[in-house]
Amino acid sequence: MIERMTESIDVYSETNPAFLSLALWSFLKGFQESDESGAELPMLYLPIPIILSGDFQSTFEKTNKRTGFLAWLNRNQGQLINFDNQLKNTRNYTQKSILFGLQNEIISVSSDGKFGAIDTGLSKKPKYMAKSYLGKVFTRSERFGFWLGDMRSTKAVYSSLRVVV
Repeated sequence: MIERMTESIDVYSETNPAFLSLALWSFLKGFQESDESGAELPMLYLPIPIILSGDFQSTFEKTNKRTGFLAWLNRNQGQLINFDNQLKNTRNYTQKSILFGLQNEIISVSSDGKFGAIDTGLSKKPKYMAKSYLGKVFTRSERFGFWLGDMRSTKAVYSSLRVVV
């Protein structure tokens, strides 16, 4: 019973819009480091199914910002079978976290429709120990954002993932 309860709490916390909006904020921070103009909306749907999935956590080990999206993708093709289903399954969580981030001023939208990370809604920047669960989630998210920003093309990223937009 306790195991099941812990699992329910973990699932709840990982699908909480506040937590997920901070994961998106980290993703956008990394993205803007590569592409200052920000991310197009479809890019915001990619980090949550990848950074929170147990299937992908180990794929970020021994990577850094210089690894790049295509190198990471090449190493992990098998992990991405049926990724389009994972994307569909997390769509509602992503939408709620985007709205939460916009309402709480940690995510912004520019006049040309690009999304970015802003600090306005943060009373202080999140601090976490790099080796903690949260530290790993936010580090993976920021790194993934950097890689996708470096691609400079939403279409190329989705095509590489074999997902139709």
